[in-house]
Amino acid sequence: MNSGLIFLLLQLAASSMSRVRGKIDSNGVTSALLEERLSMGLNFLLSAEVDHKKKDYKFGFGLTVG
Repeated sequence: MNSGLIFLLLQLAASSMSRVRGKIDSNGVTSALLEERLSMGLNFLLSAEVDHKKKDYKFGFGLTVG
C-alpha cells in the first residue's frame, strides 16, 4: 500500500469458506483478492491488480498450507 491513500476499501463475505476483497487507491490502481478455504489448513488464493495509467497488469495464484 505504498501508492498513497486508499479511498475505497471493499470486503465481502462470499460464504463461510471464502472471502473476496477489493480496493481502489488514490492513484486509480484497482486490486482484488479471492481466498477460498479448501480444507482445514489449506487455502487457495487468486489475486489481480490493474493500473491503467501505467498499463501495468498483474495476476497471481497460490496455495497456503498451514
